Amino acid sequence: MRTNTSYPTTSTPVHSLSNYQRHMKIGRYMACKGHSPDSSQFLCSCKGWRPNSVVNGSGRIDLCICGHKLGIHGNVNDIYGEDFFKLLNIAIQIDEYLDKKGKLLDFEYVDKFVQKMRDQMTSTMNHTRHYHGIICNKEPVEKDLNLNERNNKFDHRLIFTEEQEGDIRWRIINNDGSRENLFLLTSVKELISTALPKMPAEYIARVVYNHNHYNLVIVKEPNKVIGGICYRPFTERNFIEIVFFAVNGDYQDKGYGRRLMNRLKYFMRDVVKIKYILVYADESAIGFFRKIGFTTNITLDKDIWRGYIKDYSKAKLMQSTFVPKINYDETREILLKQKQAVKEKIAQTVITPIIYPGLQCFKNGSKSIDPMSVPGIKESGWTPELERRAKETAKYKACYLTMLKVMEDLENHKNAWPFKLPVDRITVPDYYDIIKEPMDFSTVRKRMENNQYLNLKEFAIDVQKIWDNCKFYNSNDTYYYKFAEALEKFFSDIMLENGIKLP
Repeated sequence: MRTNTSYPTTSTPVHSLSNYQRHMKIGRYMACKGHSPDSSQFLCSCKGWRPNSVVNGSGRIDLCICGHKLGIHGNVNDIYGEDFFKLLNIAIQIDEYLDKKGKLLDFEYVDKFVQKMRDQMTSTMNHTRHYHGIICNKEPVEKDLNLNERNNKFDHRLIFTEEQEGDIRWRIINNDGSRENLFLLTSVKELISTALPKMPAEYIARVVYNHNHYNLVIVKEPNKVIGGICYRPFTERNFIEIVFFAVNGDYQDKGYGRRLMNRLKYFMRDVVKIKYILVYADESAIGFFRKIGFTTNITLDKDIWRGYIKDYSKAKLMQSTFVPKINYDETREILLKQKQAVKEKIAQTVITPIIYPGLQCFKNGSKSIDPMSVPGIKESGWTPELERRAKETAKYKACYLTMLKVMEDLENHKNAWPFKLPVDRITVPDYYDIIKEPMDFSTVRKRMENNQYLNLKEFAIDVQKIWDNCKFYNSNDTYYYKFAEALEKFFSDIMLENGIKLP
């Protein structure tokens, strides 16, 4: 029997234990995961950490008598947070039991109770390793740490195990100096360089390899990176900045981009406890980020992020705020279930079609017939009025529906009320002397109904007049001017999504 007088007593409060001492308590009761020196078996046969007499540079007895380090026993370094404290709680219960029996420092003593509790720890560890397919790294995050301390201690790397539906793995990596991560980071750099050919390669490399940046990647076996998000966490300020987001061209339009973002949101909200994501999106990417939950309406206080993230002059700052009730990690499965439920509901309400015999009147020489007398027409709900409306709608240009959607978005904006109707001549008598081409939402609507706009560009020119007129007539300290500025930015983003860049 070997003893270690540095092993913490049961009277030492948990909050007073160092991380090493906590690892010591857990590792003592967990099997070694190191390679066996015996060629006949793969894993070491050691059932729990037992201190060797070798003292490392910090004065700690780190090696087990099996020759492996403390952290390899149960791979306790691979978990953190609540799961770590679950294991620690069980280990403390075993310690208290052994202390009462006078066996606390007998590292080889095992009875039925100890074995039962050890099995419980192994079961907890296995559950942790397979929960959502995630394995976590580094030291545990203590519940009572403040945000700044947590940011300094927390390691954002995760290893996502191979997905059930294919040969892909999800990982969060950064430049930790390991050969595997450097290889994957080089693949990330090449992926981003291909997706952003105008971005300087030196800048991409500097960001991707930076120790402060992390990369959530999809790895297709054996080691091909097919998609990735490069980001920097500001944990103490409650947000992260996405620097790069790219998916290999062969895998685009297959949902990988959305799934990447959902994985990142799940991790940040539920594990790291961060609430906001910020990103500077260029003109071509604004539409995509809107679809995955981002908006140009920045609610995060400017003092929190200003000076911390790089400002891009030719890009739009966008924000995503996490919704508490959404399970981002299961969004895809939830949508599939909803889709199936809708299909089943439709199937329940669909009436079996009735097939009527063909018309016989034309065989007798008739040239025409009242449509309403045709069997099945009345039952279908068709009327001559419906046909007339359909023909009128067909006259509209192809861009009509787009203009209609844009106008609905503008009119529903919280700052839209001053622009819905023409300026009142009585209330503002000099307005029409100053503004020679007045414009408002109702006038744009009338021109749309009269089919006056040949394309989206002509429509955009008229809408732009609304903001130009308002800013020309009103001084920049009025709320009318500020409302016009806000709506102009909002309108500009919508038009960019539809391929129209405003001057």
